[in-house]
Amino acid sequence: IFAPGTYSRRELRNAAKHLATAKKMSAGCNCNAAQVLILPHQWSQKRQFRDILLEEFEKTSTDPLYYPGALERVQDMVQHYSEDRVRQIEAPLMDRKVSGDDDDDYVHPYLIECGTYGDADYNGYAIENEVFGPVLAIVDLPGCDDDSNYLLDTAVPFVNDKNNIFGSLSCSLIYPKSLEKEMVNNVVGALNYGGIGLNTWSLYAFLSSFHGGTWGGSKLDERNQSGSGYVGNAFLIPSVEKTVVSSLSLSFPFILDKQFLPPAMGSRALTSIILAKSPFRSISSCFRRK
Repeated sequence: IFAPGTYSRRELRNAAKHLATAKKMSAGCNCNAAQVLILPHQWSQKRQFRDILLEEFEKTSTDPLYYPGALERVQDMVQHYSEDRVRQIEAPLMDRKVSGDDDDDYVHPYLIECGTYGDADYNGYAIENEVFGPVLAIVDLPGCDDDSNYLLDTAVPFVNDKNNIFGSLSCSLIYPKSLEKEMVNNVVGALNYGGIGLNTWSLYAFLSSFHGGTWGGSKLDERNQSGSGYVGNAFLIPSVEKTVVSSLSLSFPFILDKQFLPPAMGSRALTSIILAKSPFRSISSCFRRK
């Protein structure tokens, strides 16, 4: 969910990196994957951001589409839209370093233009259904730069309504540093999602479940489209509603950039440090052979 306002070019670039990684990691076949980009229709920087986003999609490698049934779901999504509303973004292929494999299972992601909600030609099929694959739907909502009520009166009610959009597992709120903290807090409170990322990928809400946070759909989602209940909550906090993680600013965020992933040993070391019972065990486990 993009808040209207004035963003620096660095903020726009970092937001685009977040989104490209969130969509293209594992070909979009994970519960953290970005499914829809929601923009204010008359936001003055919309075209600038979309151009930067396209650049990031073209630079970020495409992973194999491994998940059963994903290709069929992608094809179904594409068939529900006219050619002028669908664009496939080609990019370098991920080097999986496995001999004997061909490239038949690589599917570059599609951008699908749903249109502006409320217009006669709006088509929300791509966000009313789960794709679990390399498709990013783009929706415009009525709103402009100086619309101070856009988030609470337009964006939040739209995403909370499960007739409009599938699932309630997680979402991210992207906003410039000029947005008042009170507004951010009000939006967080109003969003009926189990995990919320502020200027960051909601993946970190999932990772927080190993540190006392929770991961699961909103308990206010009566359809249970994202499942029932949650994992985590190591501190046994009663009546948990959602987990919120924040990068505070888009100017200097912590970015998991798919173009610059840490080496396998670095990832293993980080996991060991997080899960080990003592510093000594975390260090020794990094060098343990299996």
